[in-house]
Amino acid sequence: MRRFIADRFFYQRTGRLIVPIAIQSFATSISGIIDSMMAQSFDGVSAIGTALQVDGLMQGASFGIAAGINVYIVQAYGAKKLTEMRQYFMLSLLCVFLNALLWIGISLGFNTRFLSIFISDQSVIETAFEYLRYGCFSFIFTALIMSFVYAYQSVQKTHVPLMVSMITLVVKIGLNYVCMFMLGFGIAGAGMSMTLSQGFAFLLYLGISLYTKQPFLGKVKDIFTMPLHIVTTTIKGIAPLVVNETLFGVGNSMFVIAYGHFGKRVMDCYYIGDRVIQVFYTVVSAISSSATSLIGFELGKKNYDYAQKVVDYFFGLAFVLAFGVALGVIVFAPNIVAIYHLSNPADVNLAIAIIRALSIRVAFRFFNVVIFATLRAGGESKYLAFLDSVIMWTVGIAITFVLIYGFSINNIVFVIVLAQLEQFVRLVLGFKRIKKKKWLHHLVESPKQQTCI
Repeated sequence: MRRFIADRFFYQRTGRLIVPIAIQSFATSISGIIDSMMAQSFDGVSAIGTALQVDGLMQGASFGIAAGINVYIVQAYGAKKLTEMRQYFMLSLLCVFLNALLWIGISLGFNTRFLSIFISDQSVIETAFEYLRYGCFSFIFTALIMSFVYAYQSVQKTHVPLMVSMITLVVKIGLNYVCMFMLGFGIAGAGMSMTLSQGFAFLLYLGISLYTKQPFLGKVKDIFTMPLHIVTTTIKGIAPLVVNETLFGVGNSMFVIAYGHFGKRVMDCYYIGDRVIQVFYTVVSAISSSATSLIGFELGKKNYDYAQKVVDYFFGLAFVLAFGVALGVIVFAPNIVAIYHLSNPADVNLAIAIIRALSIRVAFRFFNVVIFATLRAGGESKYLAFLDSVIMWTVGIAITFVLIYGFSINNIVFVIVLAQLEQFVRLVLGFKRIKKKKWLHHLVESPKQQTCI
C-alpha cells in the first residue's frame, strides 16, 4: 500500500498540472451544459446531441493523432531535442487538419442521411442538420486546438489552455445568446456560435504561442525537412492509436444508436445526463493528461525506475478521486438536474438515475486512464487499441445490443449499469499488462538528416 503514496513534491508537481487541466475541461463541460439548457428553449436537446455525435467522431480520430504524436513531443522535450519537438508538433497540426476536412466533407456530403443512423425521429434529424450545417466548420479549429493543448501540457504550461478556455467560455455564451435568441437563428445559431468561438480560441492559442515563442512552435517548412524515417516511424507508431480512437468514437455512437431505440423522451434525459457527467469527467481528463506528460517526461530522460513509481502514485491518486467523484455524483445528482427545470417528474427521476448509473463508469475510468496513459507514454499503442476499442466492442456494445434488441429490455438505466462490465474487464487486463513492464520504452531517436521528405 505504501508504494501508492507519493511524497509532497509529486503531489505539488502533479497538482500544478491537474488543477489547470481540470478547470479547463470544466469550462468546456459547462459550455456544453449551457448549450443544452439554451437548446431546451427550442426543444433541441436531442437534436444538438445527435449532431455532436459527428463532432465526437472527428474528435476521436483527432485525439488519437494529437495524443499519439504528443508522446513523441513530450519525450523530445524531456531529451531536450527541440528541433525534433517542433517537427513533431507541425506534423500533428497537419494531420489533425486533414482529419477535420474529412469529417466536414462527410457532414455536408451525407447531411441528414448520416444523422439518421443515430436516431429515427425525422424532426430531430432535420433540426440536428440545422446545427451541423454551420457547426461542422468548427471541426478545423477544434482539431488544431487539440494539438496546441497537448503541446502546452508537454511543456507543463497548463495555465495557458486554462486561460484560453475561460475566455472562450464567456465568448461562446455571449455568441450563443446573440445567434440563437437576438438574431433568431435558433438551433442553427448554436452551430454558428460554435464555429465562431472555436475560431476565436484558435487565434488566441496561435497569438500567445507566437508572442511567447513557445519551444514547440515551428514553421511549415519544418514538416518537409523532417527526416523521412522519423515521419514513417511516427505514423506507424500512432496508427494503432488513431484506429483505436476512431473505433472508440464509433463505439460511443453505437451506444447512442442502441439507446435511440427508447425514443426521443428517453434520449432527452440521456443527453442531459451525459452532459452533466462530462463535468465530472474533467477530473478524469486531467489525470489522463498529467499522467501521460509526467510518465513520458521520465521515460524521455530514461528514468525508468522513477517512471514506475510515478505510475503507482497515479493509481493511488485515482483511488481517492474515484471514490470522491462517484460519491459527489450520487449525492448531488438531484440538485444538478434541477437546473434544467424539467416539467415532467418522470423525466427528472430518469435523468437522475442515468447520472448515477454513469457515475460507475466515471469511477472505473479513473483507473483505466492511468493504464492508458502508461501504455501510451511507453508506445504500447497496439495493446492499448485492444484494451480500449476491442474490449468496448466485444463487451460493452455487445451487452448493450443483446439486452435491448435480444432480450427487449426497455430500462436504459439497467442497460447502462450492466454494460459497465466492460470497464471491469479492461481494468483487470490493464493491470496485468502494466506489471509486465513492456511499456518502459525510450521513443525519441537521433535524427538521420540524410533522408528527408
